This record gives sequence, C-alpha cells and structure tokens, in this order.
Amino acid sequence: MNRIETVIQDILAKKYFATRIFEGTTVDNGELDEWERSNGYKLPSDYRQFMQSIGRCNLNGIGKFDHDYSVRIMTLAEVQSFSISAFGHQMDEIPESWFAFADAQDGNFIVMDLKSLNDDTVNIIDGCWECARSGPPIIAKSFTEFVEHSLIDSQTSSGWGDVARGIRYWSTPGCYYGDTPTPHGRD
Repeated sequence: MNRIETVIQDILAKKYFATRIFEGTTVDNGELDEWERSNGYKLPSDYRQFMQSIGRCNLNGIGKFDHDYSVRIMTLAEVQSFSISAFGHQMDEIPESWFAFADAQDGNFIVMDLKSLNDDTVNIIDGCWECARSGPPIIAKSFTEFVEHSLIDSQTSSGWGDVARGIRYWSTPGCYYGDTPTPHGRD
C-alpha cells in the first residue's frame, strides 16, 4: 500500500475523527481526464486517487471538531486558477499553472503548481495572496505530504483563535521549502 492509499484508508476508517467527507463528491477517471484536457495540465496521481476515493472533505486532523476552520479540499469542479479564485481574474505576476485545490477557510487557498509536476512530486503552495506575490512559498512537495501534515498537525484546524493568528503547520518558521521568506512576517 502506498502513502496516499494509507491516508485514504485512514480517513475512510475515521482514524481522524473530525475529518468530514462530503458524500457524492468523488469523481471518476473520465472526469479527471476531462479536467486535464480542459485546463491543459496533468493532475498528480495521488490527487487523482484521492478525488476518486474521497472527493471534497474537510481536513481537521487531530484538532478540535471545528469544520469552520478546517482545510477544505475542493470538489474537482471548484478547482480553478489560483489567480481567479483569489482575485477574480488572471494576474500577470501569478503563473497560470497555479491551481487552487483547497480552501484554508481563512481567506486563503492552497495551490498546486501543475507546471512543477514531475512523477509523484508537485509544489504545493501557501496561497496567501500576500505571499503569492513575493514568490512561491512551497509548503509540501506532494499532495500526499500536504494531506499527511494537515491530518497529524493539531494546528491545521484547531479553531478560530489559531487561524486568526495565522497558525497552520505551514505558517511556522522552517515549514517552507527553499529560500522563500517565512510567513506572516515571522523571523
């Protein structure tokens, strides 16, 4: 069993008691293929597998049972250009290959840079609109890694107080890959 299969199995077995699955939101290969044709980019295989098995869900991890502040994996139909999701139109400084696939439900999105897709790796980006303009703040190197961290980190959805302060697993110093600045002005 690979990592995404283990994550899917754990979610379906309700290992993460506060994770909410929205029934009827899974997609089949044909729908995923059509999305790829329509948007001109391939989707990561782990993301495809997740959408076929789980679909839309709120990732609450081990935090409080608080769906209002969880990370929401969007339905495939909701996945669109990050620039359009965040600003309502394509911004020149934001690559067209950035697609919002999750809503942090704090005014920001989680983004896949589909141009970076290479085998099973893809850059997952903090779609904080202020961060997006200053460079790609990479928070995971695969969809699976993002979901795993979101599920095991109690800060991912521990309630409005932590979200209001910008505390998610990826918004603590050292959680960005590479030389991008630390989030929210932290040292």
